Amino acid sequence: MSIFEKLGRLFTDTALPDETKDVFLNTSDTRELLGGLDKLITRNELRLKQLNKELENLEEMELENVKKIQEGMVSGRAKNNVLRSVKRQRAQLDNLEQRIEIYDRNISVHLNLIGKIQQMEAMTLAGVDEEQIDDIILDFESHFEEYTETLAAAEGVKTEREPFKSASEGELVELEAEIKGEAQPLPRSEEDEKLRKLEKEIVSDKPPAEKKAEAEEEG
Repeated sequence: MSIFEKLGRLFTDTALPDETKDVFLNTSDTRELLGGLDKLITRNELRLKQLNKELENLEEMELENVKKIQEGMVSGRAKNNVLRSVKRQRAQLDNLEQRIEIYDRNISVHLNLIGKIQQMEAMTLAGVDEEQIDDIILDFESHFEEYTETLAAAEGVKTEREPFKSASEGELVELEAEIKGEAQPLPRSEEDEKLRKLEKEIVSDKPPAEKKAEAEEEG
């Protein structure tokens, strides 16, 4: 059985994105399949770039509105309208971040899939036993199940959130207090904490020689 035939179950029975399954259905060998997956990655990367740009622009708008509240530039009804805008923009930012995460995970899945296929091709050329090649497919399926469970959990969080609705007066008062620093901000999620930790490590990163010197001094 050829590698392409072995991949049949993986591309039809698992919860791979429909666009990924379409690539398989419209190809007839691994060479065409790899080319199709590569084009799919490129398309997803372009979409990811667009979403990141949208996120950047929306974040700038949200920060401008926050500044208006912090500096007391608006009052009365105008202030309430700005606060409502902040609330909507933050909900939109959450939505964009979720979509960005899904695209990013999809790209990772496709890159991993290409790597597995190329690995199987190399093993076939080397005359490796077919059972070992089958193990590669099983390994991918196992990791992909974890991926789909993560996506399902993310979708669950998304559907639990309230749809866009007009903010009440009390909600606007709470939001204004948060913006002005008169209230404690909501706790960061575990993922946010990881990103902030990584950011801190990158910003405070020092040359290896300097790190080594500090470690020797501490020792």
